[in-house]
Amino acid sequence: MISPSSTVTLQPTLDLPTISQTTSAHITQQTAPTTPETPLNGMSIIWNSFRQYNVSKEVIEVLMASWRPGTKKQYSTYLNKWLEFCIKRTIDYSSPKMSEAVEFLMTLHSQGLSYSSINTARSALSSIIKLDNCDNFGTHPLVTRFMKGIYELIKPKPKYNQIWDVSQVLDYLKTLYPLEKLSLKELTQKTVMLLLLVTGQRGQFIHLLSLNGIQLTPQVAHLSLEEHTKTSRPNKTTAAVTITEFTPDSSICPLTTLKAYMKKTETLRNGENKLFISFIKPNKAVSRDTISRWTKQVLTNSGINTKMFTSHSRSAASATKAHQNEIPLDTILNTIGWESAKTLQKYYHKPVLGPKRSITSRSSFVLDSLIGFSLILCYCSYVKI
Repeated sequence: MISPSSTVTLQPTLDLPTISQTTSAHITQQTAPTTPETPLNGMSIIWNSFRQYNVSKEVIEVLMASWRPGTKKQYSTYLNKWLEFCIKRTIDYSSPKMSEAVEFLMTLHSQGLSYSSINTARSALSSIIKLDNCDNFGTHPLVTRFMKGIYELIKPKPKYNQIWDVSQVLDYLKTLYPLEKLSLKELTQKTVMLLLLVTGQRGQFIHLLSLNGIQLTPQVAHLSLEEHTKTSRPNKTTAAVTITEFTPDSSICPLTTLKAYMKKTETLRNGENKLFISFIKPNKAVSRDTISRWTKQVLTNSGINTKMFTSHSRSAASATKAHQNEIPLDTILNTIGWESAKTLQKYYHKPVLGPKRSITSRSSFVLDSLIGFSLILCYCSYVKI
């Protein structure tokens, strides 16, 4: 039994299993955030690194809150990989040699990870690694030069060279009518997809929508968030989308569909404030991953190849269609929350798959009029609060 105050000395003659077990025990007893028996993993490594400053638990909790859930999830992946790397090589995970930390980044490159993934790993390590000269690991000249080399070696490739036609999805959604005859599952998925298409927001925005953030009138719905999103910044105004009634075709009117969904779920909530709840009892609030699965299911039902396109491809499809319909660029950027037109051009404006639809018929015109976000001519408006 190793006492909490002891120091473990690792001899180079130990075999690998012994090294792993001994180093793991050392890391556990030396750095656990709660009790000596609690093994380190993920963000608990960062929690433990803050303890060296002798600050209170309350201060550490505020420091940990500086990372949003999505970032914590990403960091945890690479911190766990780093811990495994250190255990196998008997490395001090918090004070390694610079060469050892860079070698870890090299192993990620050798595994075929993207520049973005390796850069995330760099950021994660920067939160725990202490250098002798107090420099930040992520901005150390050797690290920045290494990352520049990774960038040059890994040529950027767009995720999609083409994108699906929004009209194809709207054709399917039109079949989910009348609303009162739909199952809760069908109504839920239709509401999610329509809101995603016409707001242009991330799935995170839809996931975080709550009843308190929705103001309804007979002709308008104001959608805003009570929580921070990935694009939230200090002193930055919070975007809210105002949806008005789409009179040309009530079968694909998001306002009508939203009202129907809220009415159908009213008696199922049991006090749940989040807008979207599970259509399976006990009807609790759903996760962001569930929103993504619902979106993918609608794409599949619409005939979109979901082996080629993920649920996030909806952003590119909406942005492309809005751009094709000559929606003002400023409107697109403001509504989605992009700061630069380069984002639209680089990631989201893609050639549309399939035959080009004619807009001579009223039906096609209605479908093309609905897509995108903030369609000033007939449909949505953008506001800031």
